[in-house]
Amino acid sequence: MKALYLIKNYIEENMAKELNLQMVQVPLIISKDSGVNDYLDRDGSHMPIDFPCGLGLDKRIEAQVVQAATKWKRMA
Repeated sequence: MKALYLIKNYIEENMAKELNLQMVQVPLIISKDSGVNDYLDRDGSHMPIDFPCGLGLDKRIEAQVVQAATKWKRMA
């Protein structure tokens, strides 16, 4: 497993360097008001997961779990 990780990491780093790319991590949690989450279907049967977060803040943040990274990547 260590050898596979090292090979994978070597390929990713060198390919990114040769193609002038930068690794970007997608956030797992976003603000509900951000508009990033697309609904997964047209009939509304698959809704994003909402939850409050921000303990200690005066106003809690309504957050969502990212459903798909496609729209987030376009916005970024």
